[in-house]
Amino acid sequence: MNQSGTGRLYFPGLHGLRFSAAALVMMSHIEQLKNDEKLSNLNNVTFIGKSGDYGVSLFFVLSGFLITFLLLQEEKTTGTIDIRKFYTRRILRIWPLYYLLVLLGFFVLPYCMEASGLQNVLRTAYWQKLILFLFFLPNLSMVAFPQVPFTAQAWSIGTEEQFYLIWPVLLKKFKRVLPGMLLGIAGGIIIFRKSLFILRDHMADGMLKSCVSLFTEFLNTFNIECMAIGGLGGVGAVSPEKKNSGCRFQSAFSAVFVCRYRILTEHRAVWPCQIQACCQFIPFHLPHSEPCRKSCFFS
Repeated sequence: MNQSGTGRLYFPGLHGLRFSAAALVMMSHIEQLKNDEKLSNLNNVTFIGKSGDYGVSLFFVLSGFLITFLLLQEEKTTGTIDIRKFYTRRILRIWPLYYLLVLLGFFVLPYCMEASGLQNVLRTAYWQKLILFLFFLPNLSMVAFPQVPFTAQAWSIGTEEQFYLIWPVLLKKFKRVLPGMLLGIAGGIIIFRKSLFILRDHMADGMLKSCVSLFTEFLNTFNIECMAIGGLGGVGAVSPEKKNSGCRFQSAFSAVFVCRYRILTEHRAVWPCQIQACCQFIPFHLPHSEPCRKSCFFS
């Protein structure tokens, strides 16, 4: 972490993790595209086929870490968290490009490719999907209705916006028990989601099972536990008095992140240990270098 007289905080030590996460997502998309085009691909290899999920989850962990750090640093400096100012920054940073994507996805691009049949895909539950997108619920639209062409990436933006909506309020209201709250969110969501999976698999077919299944799939895109895990790192990084107890947070940060996938997936590959080795550096190694005030992707 470095700083100068102007600009915003950023962590140059996190560039390697951002690159790793982006590379995982790109690898997944390349292999999926090759598979769609009936070309030779490695999409059936567990790690490669799931690499996009791993990369996106790592991005969410980084987001939770950085947003938590910046909010707590603001409170440490000014004595409070200005929630209104935080929301204003999010709106100015994200809304223009997001709504441009919605405009192109719903009203422009599908009609530029008439022969592809994309208009028919778009027209299915058109108004329901449009309303969900307008209210930053593209992840719910993704699991409930056919995909809107050219907007596949919007689900993660919706997840981030939902996170931004509740996170400053939680940090401000529960600052006295913040580490425990973050561990509770991470562990609670993991257990709750796993319970829903089990419940769904043992329910008889019907409307109730469909509703439980839909809610489960939406919760699977929410990823609030990833942000909470990253938030643990942010708590430790912003509090010098907690440096000596950093191993406690670091261990929780790494262990919960690994357990999330060992509980929620059937895969027992060695990749969780590799992710753990990378992620454990976030809370208490990278932040203790000199800070730098420049624009940050997550700030």
